[in-house]
Amino acid sequence: MVKAGFMQRLPAMDDSHLLVGMIGEVDLAIRLGNTGVAQYGGRICSAPLNL
Repeated sequence: MVKAGFMQRLPAMDDSHLLVGMIGEVDLAIRLGNTGVAQYGGRICSAPLNL
């Protein structure tokens, strides 16, 4: 699963890591055309990835 790495590297309470994760997720969403991930908000890493 593509998102496993993001989920493992994101400490829930670490804003700096969360921000990096968000940027990565949004970039991933744009590449895949899956705007639902980008719109998910603070818990982006929990959003399902529709391939």
